[in-house]
Order: sequence, then structure tokens, then C-alpha cells
Amino acid sequence: MADSISQGHPSRKADRRHEGSDVNYRALVMIAFSMLALAFTIHVCLWYQTLLYRATPQKSPAAVSPLALGPQVPPPPRVQYDPPAELARYRSAQNTLLSQYQWVDRKHGIVRIPIERAMDLYLREHGANPNGPAPALSQPERPGPPALTPHAPLTP
Repeated sequence: MADSISQGHPSRKADRRHEGSDVNYRALVMIAFSMLALAFTIHVCLWYQTLLYRATPQKSPAAVSPLALGPQVPPPPRVQYDPPAELARYRSAQNTLLSQYQWVDRKHGIVRIPIERAMDLYLREHGANPNGPAPALSQPERPGPPALTPHAPLTP
């Protein structure tokens, strides 16, 4: 028999050999039955739960919060309904502040003057040429790390 298989001539027993079925029908049926039983159990539990919910007396509605009664205004920043008009009002208010005299703090003698007058006073005080470059403004000294001084390069 081994000779006939090794030579490429199958014997009659070799023709009858084949694989058995790969499907285990008994396990397949048991899994299907288990799934059906589980689905049935879940449906019965849900049906029982709905019966319990229907039998539970309904509570009276909760009292309405006093905050819910009044109009609710969202916190700023709010949506702009007409941005160009709002920008025009803002610029108008700023131009009004920049073009008139007004007390800022009467107790301490602080006044707001028109911007044109403030620029004239500044130019008179500092003697700058209006057509020349603007004078450099002195910056207040800020605390910070000490200034680094250059050192000679390290040589090996």
C-alpha cells in the first residue's frame, strides 16, 4: 500500500479516505439554544421591570427654582447683534473722551484734556521738531537679572 501511494497510484482505501465534518452540530445547536434562552430571559426581565415602573406611584413635580422664573441673561461677552453700529458707538465715545476737558479725579486735581492740546503741550515741553523724528521716551527701569558682562574667550 505504501508503494502504491509513493508511486503516485492511489489504492482503493486511499480513495475512501476523507476528512470528517468540521462542524460540530451538537455544539452549534447548544449555542443557539443558549442564545435563545438568554434572549427570552432578558425579555422577561425587561417586561417585569416595566410592570414595576408602572406600578410605582409618580412623584409630584419638583418646585420650580426661582432662578428659572426670571429672564436668563448669559454672562459677557455676549453676541454682537450689529457689530458695525457697536464699533461706531465705541469709536464715537472714545473720540468724545479724546476731544474734551473733563475731571478724572477732582480731589487729586487730575484732569482729562483733549489729545491735540496734550500733544502741543508735550512738544512745547520737550522742544521737539514736529517735522523731525519723535524723541525717544525714557523707559522705567524694570527689575530683572543682572546685566551680563562680556568675558575674554576661554582658551585651552
